[in-house]
Amino acid sequence: MLYRTTPMHDKKDLVSLASILDDDSFVLVHMTGMEQDKQAFIQAIKDGTLNYYSAHHENIRTEVNGVHAEVVGESRVAAAVFGGGRHTWRLRLQIQFISRNGKWIAGRMFASAY
Repeated sequence: MLYRTTPMHDKKDLVSLASILDDDSFVLVHMTGMEQDKQAFIQAIKDGTLNYYSAHHENIRTEVNGVHAEVVGESRVAAAVFGGGRHTWRLRLQIQFISRNGKWIAGRMFASAY
């Protein structure tokens, strides 16, 4: 198990975020089943619909198969989302990556509680 806290910065680095999300295949499937494509996800962070403050990573597993990879992680994420107050969520993220031109970029991402 990996125990580490990753503080989020007050500045929202949307340029860096956009660079690691695939333009065509990125979709975040929230634990409610709601889906957001890349532009909607970035816009929700930009306008404050999704606010992330920190993440304490508890368990991360990576599996690589050629140009495809999957990362599954369990983290306690401090966030305020969709107009709710700040709360710590126990999130399990499953992220599918593809390597393009030597760079790993995220495709589909599934969020659930654990």
